[in-house]
This record gives sequence, C-alpha cells and structure tokens, in this order.
Amino acid sequence: VSKENGAVIATGGGCILRESNVNALRSNGRLYFLDRSPSALTPTYSRPLARRSSDIERLYKMRYPLYLSASDVRIDADPSPDLTAKQIIKEFYS
Repeated sequence: VSKENGAVIATGGGCILRESNVNALRSNGRLYFLDRSPSALTPTYSRPLARRSSDIERLYKMRYPLYLSASDVRIDADPSPDLTAKQIIKEFYS
C-alpha cells in the first residue's frame, strides 16, 4: 500500500516500531502524526495492547518519541476530527 500515489494510509500505532515500515511510507509521501492525548483515547477490549487506560498511557509514553521522529508533521488531533482534517489540509497545501 505504501507504493500507492495519492492515497491516505492510516496505519496502526505500532507501524512505526519497524524502521522498514517508516522508510516504505516515507518513500512515497508525507507522514502525519495525529497526536491525541491518552485521556482522549478509549480502552477497547478487542485491542489487546489497549484494554486499559494504563496500557494506552504506557504505549503513548514509550512510542511518542518514535512518532515524532517518524513524522514529517505533527497535528494536534484532540479538538475534533473536523478541525484535525482542516489542519491537515491547510498544512498540506501551504
């Protein structure tokens, strides 16, 4: 999928754990980090690594530096999905 042109690819949070994933994505586009605070994320039993708020907080702290280093642009995604999309569009076309 990372070889597609003109596509938006929403990866899972663990994608950045493999440098080869980041390199493949970076080779064909810009990487946006949609940064949401852990308190805005909902624990989900169907996601084994995020079943409890404490799990989400732990993963966030562990992965945050990786998200920052892998991304071209950090977007504050806490306000709302609509505002997040507007921020991405504004940044992309500026």
